[in-house]
Amino acid sequence: MAIENSCNFIGRLGADVILRNTQAGDPVANFRIAVNENFGVDANGVKKELTTWINGVSWKKLATVMDQYCRKGDMIGLQGRMRNRTWKDAEGADRYTTEIVADSVKFLTPKNGNGTAKDAKPQGDAPPPIDESQIPVVTPSDIPF
Repeated sequence: MAIENSCNFIGRLGADVILRNTQAGDPVANFRIAVNENFGVDANGVKKELTTWINGVSWKKLATVMDQYCRKGDMIGLQGRMRNRTWKDAEGADRYTTEIVADSVKFLTPKNGNGTAKDAKPQGDAPPPIDESQIPVVTPSDIPF
């Protein structure tokens, strides 16, 4: 039997994505998402909720796309692998973290009217808007089957 390291989360970004480059020049993005778990109501009828913060990291093209389109508060679906990592900080103390290495991210926050993610970073030369009057109307009699 094969054992698979696979994690799936849906949550909201707690801050904007932090994009850096490795010494080799590869883009890497770090982010945190808040995942809420509801578990009943208290004696006053208030919903009980537990928030768990998940550390995430994405690499290369996914990192740059997340930096471009993801903002604090956006809801994303994160699929990836859990990884533990250790390093020494500036004082020489051992540090430890658990993070999800993203294999894919789904953007679950609705886009605004112009087809870009809410508050997306501006791009260089954006394509011109589509003139909807130029889109032909298709009726059932136009379909050959």
